[in-house]
Order: sequence, then C-alpha cells, then structure tokens
Amino acid sequence: MIKQHGFTIVELLIVIVVIAILAAISIVAYNGIQERSINSRRLSDVRTIEKALELYKTQIGSYPTAQSNTTGGWERSSINPGNFIQALKTQKIIDTVPVDPVNSAPNGSTGAENTFTGYAYYSYPAGYYGCTVPMYVLKIEAPGKSMLKESPGLNCTPVSNPTYGSGGTGILYFKGYGF
Repeated sequence: MIKQHGFTIVELLIVIVVIAILAAISIVAYNGIQERSINSRRLSDVRTIEKALELYKTQIGSYPTAQSNTTGGWERSSINPGNFIQALKTQKIIDTVPVDPVNSAPNGSTGAENTFTGYAYYSYPAGYYGCTVPMYVLKIEAPGKSMLKESPGLNCTPVSNPTYGSGGTGILYFKGYGF
C-alpha cells in the first residue's frame, strides 16, 4: 500500500483562516497609518504657512488680507490652490504655499463650511473676538473628522482660548493668532 502525503482539508482551512485574519489586521493598521501620515503632512504644511505669515508681518507690518474665494470671506486652498494666500508668493516669502493633500471642494465652490477639505485662512482687524490687535485664523478643514490634539485654538492679546474653534467636527486644526 502506498502511503499518501499531504494536508487534510481541515489543516488547509485553518491556514486560510489565519492568513485572512493577518490580512485584515494589516489592512486596518495600514488605513490608520495612512490617516496619520496625511495629518502629519497637514501639520507640517500649516507650520510652514504660519512661519511665512509671521515673516510677511515682519516685512509688511500686518498679516495679508484674505482674498475671499468662497462663501463667508475665507480664503480656501481647495477653491484655487495656485492662488492660496497669494500675498506670500508676491512678496517672495515662499515659492509655493502648501495645500492640503486631499484638497477638495463641493461643485460650484459655494458649499457649507463643513463640506470643504483643505486649508482656510482669514485675517481680522483689531477688535474681533476680544483681541486688541489684528489677527489671522488658519485652519484645516476635513468633513467628519475631529480636532487634532496639536490644535492651539485662539491666542491673541489679551485673549487665550485653546478650545475656540473646536465646537464641531470637520475642523482638524484651528489657530487664531495675533500679537
């Protein structure tokens, strides 16, 4: 009698189930890594923009005026990425103003604030939100997402409110700054 070598159907099924479980775990881990990577890039971009805004203020004496390209007067990277905070390029402070890696806007670019994915900028004169000096607000918008722990909130003379701007979902980062 010839002795047969091989695996039983039960052994093969166990191997297939183990491989499927490992694949599912790696897919979930990969998706989490991808989201963290995008948010890390966003934070790096925003810090680059913040430094450029401070250099602009040092050279010109004020923050650049937001060139409204959407509803509400906010300047959004998702509407016209090549012209986002154009004044920083015009003054040769920065060659290219970073834009969000996702950077999307609703059709017609007039959607509600919570429908944009990208960076948003607005400059306020003295007297807004209790600030005695002009200030700017820079935020990362992403519908359905929660505020990042790195978000500094509002910080201007004489007001400091780290939770300002964190009222709802869709804003990952909020910085209001004026000194």
